[in-house]
Amino acid sequence: MADARTDLVDLPGEGLKNAPGVTEWGYGQHAADLPPNIVHSPGPLKLYWLNQILFQLTTLLTKLSLCYTYAHLFRQANSRLVRTSGFINALTALLVLTYYSAAFFVCIFECSPISKSWRPHEEGRCTNLRAFRYATAVANLVTSVLVIATPLPVVFRMRQQRSEVREVIFLLLLGLVCVLWENLEND
Repeated sequence: MADARTDLVDLPGEGLKNAPGVTEWGYGQHAADLPPNIVHSPGPLKLYWLNQILFQLTTLLTKLSLCYTYAHLFRQANSRLVRTSGFINALTALLVLTYYSAAFFVCIFECSPISKSWRPHEEGRCTNLRAFRYATAVANLVTSVLVIATPLPVVFRMRQQRSEVREVIFLLLLGLVCVLWENLEND
């Protein structure tokens, strides 16, 4: 069920935010290969601004959907390990909700006036975007590891249907590898 919710939120948002950049504004091309009308246009910067907003929203909803799914799984058993995992899951959901909700609004209002976000030479002020992006990278890494690692102790202790448990563990660990790879690649 989490996969369906994740795909419904994540994939259309990713496609919508990237399609105009690839088709019209030269995303993925070298700056030297771009025509002057694109280099000097506010279009790519406006798309980048929208991309940041959609990233915060899709990340928030994706991670919350996984936390919600875990919460239902943790309710079905009653042991100290499951209660602890449930508590960590609730804290993770709270962290995800508060950070990404705030980051969503910071992305929208990062500059005053808002249009300065895609018109850098316009009069106005912007927040420290470099610090904000580093904070977002750290928050993304921490929350991703928490979302992936929280169910692992419970899943490792499951005794029924060992092949299904191995598949779940494999998928969770694959998710952890993807998170680590993405963060190493972005450094």
